[in-house]
Amino acid sequence: MTGTLYVKGQSGYSAVAHGYDPRFDSVLPSAVARCVSSADVSAAVLFASTNAVPFTVRSGGHALSGCSTGAGLGIDTTPMSKVAVNSSTASATVGAGARLIDVYHGVSSLGFGTSGGHVRKRGHLRSGDGRRNRFPDPTMGSDL
Repeated sequence: MTGTLYVKGQSGYSAVAHGYDPRFDSVLPSAVARCVSSADVSAAVLFASTNAVPFTVRSGGHALSGCSTGAGLGIDTTPMSKVAVNSSTASATVGAGARLIDVYHGVSSLGFGTSGGHVRKRGHLRSGDGRRNRFPDPTMGSDL
């Protein structure tokens, strides 16, 4: 793993152990794998499954229901927040840890837009009940 593993009690752990919502601070992971690549995520999941360690994944930062909270291994993808926009193909590659604001900034720099919203049961890219930002075609987007 090229990222960093923080174990409860070690230096740096308390800075990465807490999630976005302080309502869930009573349940902290025994360790946090701060992943910087998909290979790191794969290694963390493989470790957890091989050793029967429960795990949760933290990415975008707003798990309002506490889904990214657990006492086992926390797999944190927030360092993977890069948004790469390709103007020739009018597409973007969004890292697993990117927050909506990262995506907005990344795509707007080239005049593109994205859809987003506030429904906790939905993924990031979607159409329907989310906010739509400068999409020329209302069908652009997908429900995850």
